[in-house]
Amino acid sequence: MAGNAIHLKDILDITLLLYLVYRLFLAVKGTQAVQMLIGAGILGTLAAIVYWLDLRFAKATFNTLWPYGILLVLFLFQQEIRRLLAQIGTNPLWLPLPFSGGSVVVEELVRAATSLANKRIGGLLVIERDTDLKSIADMGVRIEARISRELLLSIYHPTSPIHDGAVMIRRGKIAAAGCFLPLTQDPALSPTLGTRHRAAIGLTEESDAVVIVISEETGKLSVVIGGKITSDVDQASLRDMLTRLFAKKF
Repeated sequence: MAGNAIHLKDILDITLLLYLVYRLFLAVKGTQAVQMLIGAGILGTLAAIVYWLDLRFAKATFNTLWPYGILLVLFLFQQEIRRLLAQIGTNPLWLPLPFSGGSVVVEELVRAATSLANKRIGGLLVIERDTDLKSIADMGVRIEARISRELLLSIYHPTSPIHDGAVMIRRGKIAAAGCFLPLTQDPALSPTLGTRHRAAIGLTEESDAVVIVISEETGKLSVVIGGKITSDVDQASLRDMLTRLFAKKF
């Protein structure tokens, strides 16, 4: 009986493994990496069958291709690996970052985004989550002010010198404005998507940020998470989405 006893170290071992798998799932959730993982799982199952049946020629092929397969995985998953390492480097225990301001923050963001959309003034509102975006905020104009509809409208007024960039929301405050985001390189995207949408996708492919896009051409709102766009979002839907994502953190 003693030999079959489960020790505390075994429980810790299994818990740590499950947690790492869970964080990996969160890192790739909503990205193209999910399909790649499914493909890798199919190939892994095929390899297991080959080795179990001891198929000599197939085994030799797998043995030859295995080192190249590792390099291929690193290449295909480079964005997800970067995102994961960034989260570990800035938040080693993956604890939620502190916010302040309550649901008032959500309401001010909704009011500002809706006002900009009604006036057909383009904008990008980036809301930081676990991935630290300080490096992007540092490239813009530092503001460090309480979030308000009036301030966001003044930032994006066409005469403002910093209207042509993204506003960075960090820890419940406007950290910076006039920030420039990395553009996505995804060739499968619709050619109708403009620079703002491509910038929002590019940032959310590399981080877990939430980006609200206000289209200057259509006056419509979009929300981008994990490289995926939810288009033509109305005021109520935007409020519900932000409340669900951030109300407990702000």
